[in-house]
Amino acid sequence: MRLSLLLLLLISACVAVSAQPRKPEVFGMVGGARLSEDEGSLGTGPVFGGALTLPFARRWAVDLDLTHFRSEREESGISFGGSRTHFAPALQYRGGGQRSYGFAAFGAGIAASETWTETGAARDSYRDTGMTLHARTGFVAAVSERWLIRADVFLAFRYVQPDLGVRAGVGYRF
Repeated sequence: MRLSLLLLLLISACVAVSAQPRKPEVFGMVGGARLSEDEGSLGTGPVFGGALTLPFARRWAVDLDLTHFRSEREESGISFGGSRTHFAPALQYRGGGQRSYGFAAFGAGIAASETWTETGAARDSYRDTGMTLHARTGFVAAVSERWLIRADVFLAFRYVQPDLGVRAGVGYRF
């Protein structure tokens, strides 16, 4: 009888702890980033993208992130530039409550890139697609019950130097 009562209390405690809302969140984001490759930085430019966060446990979620950015720089009369699209699914750890929380995410994804070098009238371009390792950290705050704001910093490791960026956006919790 005592064992049954103890098991019932343990199960009740587990259900109470895991009973936090697990509602999906979707975000649209803008920001700026530095695009890099093996030879160094291709410059800085704007970032556009979005994320879908799918909580599956009390502090854990899957964060599906899609980001596109483009940059360009000029050095000694030669223009260097590129554009890159990252699909970056990640395992996200969240700490905080319903009104606001901080997060850290890490995962592996895919990057599709195009880089170019332009010297006068000649333009040389190169396309590449491959795997990335990426990390991001930031915070989410609720403006109302459903509307959210999010800010984050991200790193994407595809080449010798990582892509680095900051973003801010608006989200909706279903």
